[in-house]
Amino acid sequence: MMTGAGVSIATSIVALFVLLAVAVGLTTLFVAGGVAQHMIEAETRQKAVVINRTISQRVIAQMRPVEAQVALLADLFGELDVAAMTNTEISRLLYASLAAAPQVSSVALVDADLSLMRAFRNRPGERFRVSNWSADAEFAAATKAAMAAGVAYWSKPFFAESSQTTLLSRLIPLRDAAGAPFVVIASVDLTSLSVFLAELAEEIEGAPFILYGEDAVLAHPAMAAGIAGLSDRTPLPPIDGFVDDRLRRLWRSARSAGPVSEDGIFARTVALEDDEFYLVYEPVSALGETSWFVGGVFDLEGFAPQLLKTPSIIFGGAALLLAAALASLAIGRAISWPIRSLSAAARQISRWEIDEESPLRRSTFREINEASDAFAAALRALRSLWLYLPKTLPQKLLSAADPRTIKSESREITVLFTDIQGFTPFSEELPPAEVAAFLNAHFALVSSCIWAEEGVVDKFIGDSVMAFWGGLQDLDSHAAHACHAALRIREAIRADNAERRSRGEPAIRLRIGVHSGEAVVGNIGAPGRANFTVIGDTVNIAQRLEALGRDFTDEAEDVVIVISGDTARQIGDDFVAAPCGRHELRGRRRLEEIYLLAACSAGQTA
Repeated sequence: MMTGAGVSIATSIVALFVLLAVAVGLTTLFVAGGVAQHMIEAETRQKAVVINRTISQRVIAQMRPVEAQVALLADLFGELDVAAMTNTEISRLLYASLAAAPQVSSVALVDADLSLMRAFRNRPGERFRVSNWSADAEFAAATKAAMAAGVAYWSKPFFAESSQTTLLSRLIPLRDAAGAPFVVIASVDLTSLSVFLAELAEEIEGAPFILYGEDAVLAHPAMAAGIAGLSDRTPLPPIDGFVDDRLRRLWRSARSAGPVSEDGIFARTVALEDDEFYLVYEPVSALGETSWFVGGVFDLEGFAPQLLKTPSIIFGGAALLLAAALASLAIGRAISWPIRSLSAAARQISRWEIDEESPLRRSTFREINEASDAFAAALRALRSLWLYLPKTLPQKLLSAADPRTIKSESREITVLFTDIQGFTPFSEELPPAEVAAFLNAHFALVSSCIWAEEGVVDKFIGDSVMAFWGGLQDLDSHAAHACHAALRIREAIRADNAERRSRGEPAIRLRIGVHSGEAVVGNIGAPGRANFTVIGDTVNIAQRLEALGRDFTDEAEDVVIVISGDTARQIGDDFVAAPCGRHELRGRRRLEEIYLLAACSAGQTA
């Protein structure tokens, strides 16, 4: 890819101004006025589109953790015999899940008889409730439809009488280990979405909004303190009669102005009597059947004052034309350096090196600074997305012409599972916020050891971590890398426990299971929502080995590492592994060779 070709901006600007002065002269100023108007409008639109895309991405980023948490709960209950569990056990799992997604106000598990076990976030006097909703025809129909469809979806907004607020729910059906059907439901209080927009309004110096369809307001800064008059028949305030009359008038005027541009985004100046505003919005269809219209309203004078000053460009241009040729070289330099900084940052994003801070060079020009600020906002959004992706996955996706064409294939890999022994009773003694802080610190510790050995952290399941080697790149020594990572985790947990004991806190015990074999690697999921992950018997065996570790727990050792015979044969003499015979794993008939990983052999490093 060529990066040094072309003429410098400074030279180009000088040549352009001299040519204009000689060939066209002052008569071009009138034409230039129209061109300037078009350029300013295009630049303003680009700025508005970038800001609105950032708003849309951050709104979706608010909701994605809810989807992820519901999916994790469904996976968890899918591995359990729910009928054999007590209400207390179920409620504890539900309540613990609230710590991972602050957006969720309540989470519930519904069985086929429409018996509902719910856990609430902000009800100190009633954290759990068990009730039967079979008499609610609408709820019964929605639940039965979810079980029959077998896919996760977002519900329509509904009004909750008990809390006098409107909720939006994510439903996902599942079958537990005994084959019984259930539905997991996580509900989001839409007031929290309006609070988020109110905070965002200060950042963008505008009024962001979300409409549900064309006639109802889903979220708005004016709704952050709640809104009266909602009910089962009207769960959302209609835009006609909404408290922000300016939004209603701008919306109706924009919808009657004709079709939007080809990219589907409306971004233009809209006049209301003697005032002018800049309105931008776009449809977002990723969160349910009904489109959301995410947008913002900006005061034109503050958002794009240059649109109001176009006539002065024509008259001022005549006086500045002679001086422009002399000043253009300095201006070109002032423009080119920040643009080079933006170009370098763009190349960094193309290589997915977004975890490193790259300060953008500031300019004396407001427009370039605005572009830099918009670029920095997009980079922050990418960093937020980066938190939810395995480190090596974006490079593989970026190298593909179309990530959707990546096919699932069977590959030889090594899978590692970790689990904290006795985490449930440990977490019961702590407030949810402390449980979340503890898990975040623990996951960071374990993940750093996995990344140091070129592993991929696939997912976090409760207090467990799943990782694999050999799925995203050809890695002949994937078993050795996994065992090195397990030993790194052991040393890190030992050091962490030493600090915990010095502070008078209880030490944690960790079980690790490692297995090598063939698994299916690739895009797994629905056409509009897929995960790049690994599935197959190899994954199940690794998890069963981790669970078997409880039979080999040593009071003197903080971490027990159980590896399979397949992994032991691949690592050979590079590690010290003690054979423990053949054992039966839960849910499997064939006996599995078991080894306890002790250390690296002499001359090897962990």
